[in-house]
Amino acid sequence: MSVRIAIDCMGGDHGVEITLAAASNFLRRDADASVILVGRREAIEPAADRIGLALGS
Repeated sequence: MSVRIAIDCMGGDHGVEITLAAASNFLRRDADASVILVGRREAIEPAADRIGLALGS
């Protein structure tokens, strides 16, 4: 069964990169899952680039 979850990338105490790294770890462990990243694109995209996370559309 596939799972899709939304993740608030702007609400964490430790920054966007930590939230994205956790989302990436989750996706590696569950091949049927997908996430919707919620937050400011101008904060999420550079953070994803810094940790090597490829974003879909």
